[in-house]
Amino acid sequence: MAIAVQSNSVIVQFLSDIPIVTRCILFILLLWCISRYTQLTLLSIVVSWWDSRSHSYEFWRMFGLFMVVHYNSLQTVLMLFYQVYTNSCNLELDYFVGDSVNYSFFLLFCMTTTTILASLSVALFEFRIATLFPAFEAILLYTWSVTNTNTSVNYIIFSVQGKYLPLINLLIHILDHSPHELSMMLFGYTSAYIYCCLDTWTFGPLFGFMTNKPNYGYPTFKDNHFKGRHLLMRLFGSGAKAHPPVAQPHRGAAKSTTSATNFKGQGRRLHDGKAIPLARRSFLTPSTAPRCVELIRSASQFSSSISPNRLVIVDFFATWCGPCKMLAPILEQYASQHPNVDFYKLDVDHLSTIASTYSVTSMPTVIVFKKGTELARIVGVNPTAIKKAIQSNS
Repeated sequence: MAIAVQSNSVIVQFLSDIPIVTRCILFILLLWCISRYTQLTLLSIVVSWWDSRSHSYEFWRMFGLFMVVHYNSLQTVLMLFYQVYTNSCNLELDYFVGDSVNYSFFLLFCMTTTTILASLSVALFEFRIATLFPAFEAILLYTWSVTNTNTSVNYIIFSVQGKYLPLINLLIHILDHSPHELSMMLFGYTSAYIYCCLDTWTFGPLFGFMTNKPNYGYPTFKDNHFKGRHLLMRLFGSGAKAHPPVAQPHRGAAKSTTSATNFKGQGRRLHDGKAIPLARRSFLTPSTAPRCVELIRSASQFSSSISPNRLVIVDFFATWCGPCKMLAPILEQYASQHPNVDFYKLDVDHLSTIASTYSVTSMPTVIVFKKGTELARIVGVNPTAIKKAIQSNS
């Protein structure tokens, strides 16, 4: 009996750790699979062919096709669910920093754009579409890849960078002779690319590749041109500027293989696979927290800062480092939660001598000091490890 109760609590804990939008997506997909397996017509009202609509205003049928999953075995279903869970969790928690409004707006925009492209193909080329789920997968995959360009991913037996995954996936479908899925994937890639262009206010990574600009068009943490919350605040005439919400460590989420940003490279996003939810706040008004992390401006200040007989956290960062920008609000949150710990940040480009002295070659790197002695070192955006280091050394 005790084992059963413990198992149930673990399942409940796991489900509660999944961010809200991703949880809704998985629930809808599960509902569709159950409906199909039991041969119920429960969801027939939300999915259909374009030419079988009873009324012209049944617009929801186009969006319903995004949840139509075609599968031949339980293994296929589990793989599809895992891919959606992993990519959606990482996007919602990392790129959108757990902001359900921004992430929902992103999905709605991309799905609407995809349905427009699909409708045009039906009208102009009499293209019959049974499902838009491959397009939904492509939206998640492409957006994840451009926000994790330098992340190493184990693909079958090869290790490839994240930015190449959409191309590899495209080539596999070409070799597999799946013209329908290939077309849906292209619709999804196109929709996600358009969103990327609008959010970065550029012509996108493809234009950067054609013009020999390696980092052009890739989204970063600071890009806020086409975020849903920002647009809603402008629409409702709010005078406040839409800043990204303050993040704090979460208990668990999808894991992904990552590596730290190289010191001289142009790293993008880095995380430890842990979910980073929002602090409680209102629907539109973003929360703000006092900036409690002090910037170290000189070598003498650094020496005096790490000398006291108390725990000192130093964040070695770079202004060009995307993962560093993601870690900053987390450290600010920790600083407000731990008044007995001193938090500092050090720009490695301005104080490169100190960075070299402590062999800091990857950003972000967080070093824990006490009485000038290094106690722990965390490389990358790893909120859980930082919190454990604070608790174990306090």
